[in-house]
Amino acid sequence: MKMMLLFLLASSAVAFARIGETAEQLEKRYGKPMRITAAGSFFEKDGISIQVVMWKDRCHLIYFSPAASEQDRAQHFGRNPRKLTKAQVQSCLADNPVGVKWDGTEGTLSSSDDKYTALATPNGVVIQTVAFLNHSPKGSAPIGG
Repeated sequence: MKMMLLFLLASSAVAFARIGETAEQLEKRYGKPMRITAAGSFFEKDGISIQVVMWKDRCHLIYFSPAASEQDRAQHFGRNPRKLTKAQVQSCLADNPVGVKWDGTEGTLSSSDDKYTALATPNGVVIQTVAFLNHSPKGSAPIGG
């Protein structure tokens, strides 16, 4: 029974983008971006919105959030009323980057190798490299553009 439940959870999960992927790898995973702005490239798959920020030709920041329709946003004064499930949050963390262990499951997190940071909540998951974080001027990391 447990195996069946794990299989169902795994088969319904989004194939999440990964830190370190190239633009070509991201497009292969998701297709063409829905839009590209100075704040990054935006994709949507299986009810999840994905924003990626490229630096040095690699993905160094990923923001996963539940996709919301314009109607949802209009009814909630521009805010997204949808939430990620615990399984979705855990899947985002487990896949980014592959093999890295996190010091928790929600809130502000650091990777076991101190190369990555994350903020994980039901509203969304942001994962970035420490190198990108240290490179960006304080407060300038583009999220949710």
